[in-house]
Amino acid sequence: MHDDQILSVIKDWNKGSFLRVVYRKPLKMKKGKDQIYKVVDRLVKPGCEYDNLAVVKEGRESGELPAENAGLSGLVWAEYPYSLLNKQGEIQYRFTITGCRVYSTRYEDASGNQVAKETAKENAYASEFPSEGTPPPVFNIRQAYIISLANVLVTDILAEEPETV
Repeated sequence: MHDDQILSVIKDWNKGSFLRVVYRKPLKMKKGKDQIYKVVDRLVKPGCEYDNLAVVKEGRESGELPAENAGLSGLVWAEYPYSLLNKQGEIQYRFTITGCRVYSTRYEDASGNQVAKETAKENAYASEFPSEGTPPPVFNIRQAYIISLANVLVTDILAEEPETV
């Protein structure tokens, strides 16, 4: 289920404007290894019309992408075009990343202590560290992974009283 305050921040953001988001994602770890998290601070655009993105249109014209959208695999729209619902019932927010700036990426253990990227690479699956290629123009972040939006901690956003209509 949506946290109404988080969805409100995302929906009320100026359409087409960049939003700073910090998220903490658990890496897929090799058997017997302690959990490591990837913490990313980046600029994104909330909500997106995938088929209307210039990079998608260009990819379709050049034949790099299929002529038609294949749809969502295992996801359904919860609040189009901002959020999706996965099979486990978790909300994921959709962001456009094309041309966006990454301020920082770091790795940490469950206690928040910094872990070297090399250690993370040794202990996590290689799929967590794509080496080449252009990143996809959109990506989803699970609601539970978001730490802050627009430089405001999610805990502070959730502590605010929701607006009543």
